Amino acid sequence: MLAKLLAPKVAGAIGGILLALLLATGVFAYVQTQRLAGQISQREAAELLLASARAELKGFEVALAFRDQLIADQNEAVAELTKAREEDRKAYLARIAAADQRAKINEERAKELLARPVPEGDELKQCRAARELLVEEMTR
Repeated sequence: MLAKLLAPKVAGAIGGILLALLLATGVFAYVQTQRLAGQISQREAAELLLASARAELKGFEVALAFRDQLIADQNEAVAELTKAREEDRKAYLARIAAADQRAKINEERAKELLARPVPEGDELKQCRAARELLVEEMTR
């Protein structure tokens, strides 16, 4: 999800940086060509180089602002992940506590069942007692 959100931002920032660098390189090449040909003065060359440097600086400023925004976005994502992890952990601990409680209840019920007297005598009485116990447990 984060990659989908950042892709247009990254493309836009890289495009802006490349444009600024291309402009600075073009100005520099123009100045050097003209200076070598002797068609512009040193002052004009210095002004053009200064404008080129300013454009390059602007590109770097855009890149730094973009980097800062990426870091802020990543910090926000980490904070959201941390919050989700903490919520999952709380839910997990609550489920463990509920399972422990159910286990204690079932253990007590098993002790009650084991404490019941077994009917003495023939197998028919024992089968009926077992059936009654099953019916009782199923209707609980």
